[in-house]
Amino acid sequence: MATWLISNLPKNTVIITSNALRAEQTAQALKRDYMVFASLAPDATLDAVLQTISLLPKNNLQMGSLLVIGHQPWLGLLAAQLLSLPQNLANNAKEISIKKGAVWWLKRTSLQENQPFKLVTVQAPSLL
Repeated sequence: MATWLISNLPKNTVIITSNALRAEQTAQALKRDYMVFASLAPDATLDAVLQTISLLPKNNLQMGSLLVIGHQPWLGLLAAQLLSLPQNLANNAKEISIKKGAVWWLKRTSLQENQPFKLVTVQAPSLL
């Protein structure tokens, strides 16, 4: 997956990761600078994740991309929110099930902050 990401990530991508060992190892495999946040730990809440993202310097994100390396269930909650999915998904779940090692690439449909994101691609290690 790191090889695929290295080939496809825009050069101006900001990378943030959980402070969990495995998450940091994933960030290291990308051979780029990254920032580590305890607030992205496995037991983080969606609010804590959103707060962390909101505190990133705006000048870093205005023209670039953001790669978030983290954990379920908050990754799935974040994806569901960014895609503006209804709160009642299958079986009353509020998050998307994101498999370990998978990449979900989302892109904002416009530059306006209140616009939803679109799903560009999903890559799983088993597909590469």
